[in-house]
Amino acid sequence: MYNTQLANSDNKPKTTWNTIKTITNKKNVNNILMMQIDGKITTHYQTIAEKCNHYYVSVTDNIDNNKSTTDNSNKINPLNYLYSVFKQSFTNIMVKNTTTYEIEKIITELKSKKSRGYDEITARILKINSPFIVSPLTCIYNRMLTTGTFPGRLKFF
Repeated sequence: MYNTQLANSDNKPKTTWNTIKTITNKKNVNNILMMQIDGKITTHYQTIAEKCNHYYVSVTDNIDNNKSTTDNSNKINPLNYLYSVFKQSFTNIMVKNTTTYEIEKIITELKSKKSRGYDEITARILKINSPFIVSPLTCIYNRMLTTGTFPGRLKFF
């Protein structure tokens, strides 16, 4: 049943998650109803939660303590490790320049939603103006590929 839903679906990720939700909701989840703490069995959920929380916090503390007590000579510099593992040089990666056709195809395949990006431009506006912006976008993209730089004005956090 679920395979046919997925096969016939237009939105496969959504269908997959809906299937997962349906399957997991049918199963009974095993809740911790009681736990042995310091030799005594307790059913008080707050005590159980605090004990579990304390355990996981202590595990991370132990990991941190083990890291700080290790001898510094045993620490491996990540770059040195990579250099030692990859002793041969990599072949150059050649990326072909894009074409105006490819950029135009990407713009036309955008979903026409009312949502906007940082620049407050909708996909609809991009589609309408694509004849005027495809050549400059292609030039910018190809320049980014050839120089290996990404313009600071296009970086958003």
